[in-house]
Amino acid sequence: MKLKIGAKLITGFLSVAVIAAFIGTFSLFEMGIIQNSNQNANGTLKFNNLMVTMKMAHLNWRINLGNFQRDEKITRLEIEKNPHNCAFGKWFYSEAREKYEKNIPEMKTLFSEIEPLHNHFHKSADDIEGYLTAGKRKEAVHFFGTEVGDRINVCLKKFDDIISTAEKHAEESIHESDQTYKTSKYTIIIIIIASIIVAITIGIFLTLSITGPLRYGVDFTGRIAEGDLTHTMDKKHLTRGDEIGELAQALSNMNDKLVDIITNVHSATEQVASASEQIARGNQDLSSRTETQASALEETASS
Repeated sequence: MKLKIGAKLITGFLSVAVIAAFIGTFSLFEMGIIQNSNQNANGTLKFNNLMVTMKMAHLNWRINLGNFQRDEKITRLEIEKNPHNCAFGKWFYSEAREKYEKNIPEMKTLFSEIEPLHNHFHKSADDIEGYLTAGKRKEAVHFFGTEVGDRINVCLKKFDDIISTAEKHAEESIHESDQTYKTSKYTIIIIIIASIIVAITIGIFLTLSITGPLRYGVDFTGRIAEGDLTHTMDKKHLTRGDEIGELAQALSNMNDKLVDIITNVHSATEQVASASEQIARGNQDLSSRTETQASALEETASS
């Protein structure tokens, strides 16, 4: 494809601009991945802290549940019995849980497992209160020391599973972020180096495609200035579709015109020389005839 010099320069600049835009876009894309990984890690760490807090809250709930043992008059327990209304229950039955189930698929199974355990644990308050209102304090104390302990241990074990899974996910997110950063850094460095090489190559190509033919044109006109019209313009320059090709065509036409002019002048000079020679011969004949006539007149006069 034949392009004008301006089009070549614009193409070169656009190529560099496209490379720069690609580097910028790639960098932004990788930064987005890193930022997303960091956000996931931070979100998971917050979730992990939340679960630790919930675990401690249920340990405190168990302690408060056992306060009935200190006062034999207590038959009503002043603690939250509804598993939906405790801090964990309010969080568990909100949209926040769905968010973590999407981010950490393993959580969906763990949440489905802890739900009945959590509900069963809170039911311990109803069971103990039932014993107390029925006057079965010993049974309530025994139930608290055995059954409630088993229920809280199972529930806390599931909390630990959730916490360990969250920690693992946070570590994976941090590791992914670090790996993405390292990969992006080296990739961007390679792209920048490759872009510099491409830009230099484009610059050299454009420079040579312009300065080379111009130097040839300068040499060509220099020969003409020295009077050497025997050289002809190289066809590869004449067939260029840009301004340099037009300049080469103009120089070639100028050279041809000068050759024609000099040829015509030379031909005219030869014609003038031939005419001058003929005139000289005519003058010589005229002089010879004049001398002959003069001699004849002298002879006539002497006789």
